[in-house]
Amino acid sequence: MNTQESPNRDISLLESIEKGGVPETIATDSIGVRNGGEDLNTIEQQYVTGSKLHLIVFSLTLACFIMTLSSSVLATAIPRITSEFHSVEDIGWYGSAYLLSNCAMQPLSGKFYTYFSLKYTFPCFLAIFELGALICGVSRDSDMLIVGRAIQECGGSGVLNGALTILAAAAPISKRPILIGIIMSTASIGQVIGPLIGGALTQNASWRIILTPLGFFLNLPTGFLTALVIFLIHIPNIHNPVCTSWSSKKKFLNLDPCGFILFTPTIISSLLALEWDGSSYSWSSATIIGLFCTSFVLFLLFLYWEYSLGENAMIPLDMLRNRIVYSGCLTGMLNQGGLVVISYYLPVWFQTIKGVSPTESGVRTLPTFLATIGCSIIAGSLVSRLGYFTPWAIMGCVCSAIGSGCMSLFNVNTGAGEWIGFQILVGAGRGMLSQMPITAIQNSLPATDIAIGSSLATFSGYFGSEIFLSFASTIFTNSLTKELAKYVPNIDAKAIIASGATGLRDLVTGAELERVLMAYNESLIRCFYLAAGGSGAAFLCSFGLGWGTVKKKNKQEGDQERGENPAKSNNPESMVKEGKA
Repeated sequence: MNTQESPNRDISLLESIEKGGVPETIATDSIGVRNGGEDLNTIEQQYVTGSKLHLIVFSLTLACFIMTLSSSVLATAIPRITSEFHSVEDIGWYGSAYLLSNCAMQPLSGKFYTYFSLKYTFPCFLAIFELGALICGVSRDSDMLIVGRAIQECGGSGVLNGALTILAAAAPISKRPILIGIIMSTASIGQVIGPLIGGALTQNASWRIILTPLGFFLNLPTGFLTALVIFLIHIPNIHNPVCTSWSSKKKFLNLDPCGFILFTPTIISSLLALEWDGSSYSWSSATIIGLFCTSFVLFLLFLYWEYSLGENAMIPLDMLRNRIVYSGCLTGMLNQGGLVVISYYLPVWFQTIKGVSPTESGVRTLPTFLATIGCSIIAGSLVSRLGYFTPWAIMGCVCSAIGSGCMSLFNVNTGAGEWIGFQILVGAGRGMLSQMPITAIQNSLPATDIAIGSSLATFSGYFGSEIFLSFASTIFTNSLTKELAKYVPNIDAKAIIASGATGLRDLVTGAELERVLMAYNESLIRCFYLAAGGSGAAFLCSFGLGWGTVKKKNKQEGDQERGENPAKSNNPESMVKEGKA
């Protein structure tokens, strides 16, 4: 097959159908046909194989690892940063700038990958991420650091989504679960060792030692290497060939800039309300109510605009009506939100109840992430071999819910066997589930929609994390105030809360300390209840992923899996009429 002639041939076929002439056969070997045709994995020569595929996977894995490492390494350096910049009031913004930029840009990154070449789009997002990381490293004040974090995650929003989209273009669906598992598990390693490296270095050196060498000697070379590999190796684009004839102006307008302008303040308003409630402002304050109302009104306008654009919208509403897509997004959002609560509050439990240092508390959470990495790779391998992904999603939710629920049994006397065993359960659940919603979504969508579907799944995870962390923060703060009044009524609760986990033992000792620790423990296990509830709700949503398989199946089975009429799907006229070509 001459691949250079395929786009022109497909365009002519589509145009002839639209004019009323239906040929006897329609070749779908060079593009994925929307909702009815065979997926790209039916054409093996479309994919990258052998050492080239291995090099692509290695480069994408390295890029995602560096992204999560750079994003998480700053966490333990924040106390030193606030001391140098005298910016305690900006602590929340160091995290918010990262989250707001990432969430706001996720859907738009999916549109970029839909209309523009992968070999140019991915390096551009990577370059923006590198630029932001470099700005953070050379920051001279708090404002510059916040701007750097925002720029960093504007680029980071397209790195993970781009990696998933490139995998969809480079490898058949049957091979993707194991490849996604490798990338996701390696990204988890960066997320884990980032705070450990940051904590170890900031104890004996300046926080700039973390960011400046990381930017110059790690980020830039690895980013250049990844971009070079993606640029030099031919990777088939998975957007509709009709788009290749569009001008740059038409492609830009199809990015839905108006939708992005409405979506961005919608997300920022809601996330700021969640970030500030219970800390800077109360739930009933005019600021929080105003932010939620603004977000709601803008969201309604955004929905109306997206509905008016149809399939050209930044977030096509037809895609959200796909059961597998919304089930995958909900499953990922609920489970990841619950597990992020564990990731944040388990170290607090170690530092407060067990009295260990921040670095040692990070070491003690390694069972969670080691189990995550191992089970992610194993589950991905078995899905590639056996084909079915939903059972792993269900088992992952079950393990996460049981492990999180068992953590609610923690007390001041809990031994190593318990906290290691319960972490292994949580980590195994996270590993089994991590790539399954994305695999299900990619398996259910035509190739032309994979980038947008992947961006929705990634956005759901980030958004769910912020929602659950906000609820957990409110639960912990309110519960701690009540429990301190219950166990030590004569103590200054505000002073105890302000001292934090590391300063607690400097304020109270002896029998009074034991009662304070009991109050802390009761408050922390309520956060673990929330995590268990999130995983339990994800368990119910995971059944919506269906019982599809990544193994090659015939066309009728693919139609039945999507709940469509095979006869209707096989009709070329109906395919064009419904936007299936």
